[in-house]
Amino acid sequence: MFVVIIVCVRLDLLLGLDIIETAAMMCFIINEAISILENCALAGLPIPEKVIKILDVMEKDNNKQ
Repeated sequence: MFVVIIVCVRLDLLLGLDIIETAAMMCFIINEAISILENCALAGLPIPEKVIKILDVMEKDNNKQ
């Protein structure tokens, strides 16, 4: 994970951008947030029904691939 961020920072510096590093970090943050939500649901914590439906759809999409 850190290697990917370091490479993205170097690419941003090389290209004079700020978007690659930010996009990579946002992907990791979103991935971790989804994992935390899934673990909370498995632990039996109350999760809004709409969020559970979204997680189910994402899981079905992952199983298709």
